[in-house]
Amino acid sequence: MLKSKDLNGKNLKELRILTSELKKKIFDLNLMHVSKKLKDTGEIKKNKKDLARVLTVIKGKELGI
Repeated sequence: MLKSKDLNGKNLKELRILTSELKKKIFDLNLMHVSKKLKDTGEIKKNKKDLARVLTVIKGKELGI
């Protein structure tokens, strides 16, 4: 799980790279889930929450908060 304190220390470029990595991971997990190969379906939820955290930090940095 990503901590917002750690995310605040990164710049926008690093956060955008992390966003694309998380989106790819969520996509791969969904494919595994559909093909019945995913044992822990909670992993999808955890990654979606991490993605939301990253996007929130990005938005805050863009707005200067």
